[in-house]
Amino acid sequence: MIVPKGFGGSIHFNLWANSKIEFHISIEYIQSFADKNGVRQKPTAVVTFNASEENKTEMTVTEYANFGQIKHFAKLGLEQSLNKVMSIITTNK
Repeated sequence: MIVPKGFGGSIHFNLWANSKIEFHISIEYIQSFADKNGVRQKPTAVVTFNASEENKTEMTVTEYANFGQIKHFAKLGLEQSLNKVMSIITTNK
């Protein structure tokens, strides 16, 4: 991830790793920043999807760091990713 020059232009690396998968019940992954060599830093967030009511899924995001303004952009990025996934899922039904 490259931060726009107006916000400093720094480069950040991000890793996602599945940590728990229970078929048709839940998926959990850990999101972490990493250095340029891919060495994971402390977890940034744990994201869990759980089966809820029929045809519904509950998503929980647990943040482990406070990055101020970057948290807003992280939320927007996650929402964009989820919207793309939903578009694929609903198109392929």
